[in-house]
Amino acid sequence: MKNIILGLTLLCLPAFLLAQSSIIDQFYNQYKGMKDVTSINLSGQLINFVLANANDGTEKIANKITNLRVLLVENGTIVKDGDYKSFLKSVKKDDFEEFMRLKDGGEAVDFHLREDGSSITDVLITVFGDDGFVLLSLEGSFNYDDLEELNLNIEGGEHIKKISKRKKKMDRA
Repeated sequence: MKNIILGLTLLCLPAFLLAQSSIIDQFYNQYKGMKDVTSINLSGQLINFVLANANDGTEKIANKITNLRVLLVENGTIVKDGDYKSFLKSVKKDDFEEFMRLKDGGEAVDFHLREDGSSITDVLITVFGDDGFVLLSLEGSFNYDDLEELNLNIEGGEHIKKISKRKKKMDRA
């Protein structure tokens, strides 16, 4: 699980971050520092510095990121099902739109977006299952095509590219 967080952090650096939602702050702060929980909070400046010389397209996205938060809970009993459902309801009330939901066996992967006009300001990805929980919060100012530039080489990372492809299909309809 720690390898997933490290990989997620390093690979997601180039695409997400702006004004952290207070509900996400509350949830993140509630669990960070607990046993079996890994928390990562990176500023956009650090992300830009790290990716400035990348030659894989991520350097273009790095300057659009203002913050990245990752919360990895390795013990599935820490985040309760009721707490997770309550969190998702609160996220929706905080102007996030549920963009996509995937179920794979015992895991639920939820994608939520917050937009300001034609710009995506927040991306929230959660993975909830019996063996753990992952929260990825990306903030910045980017568009759907920017999401395709992300190369998330982690379990489930391939789903991020589906956001842009799904949006394009919705626009055509």
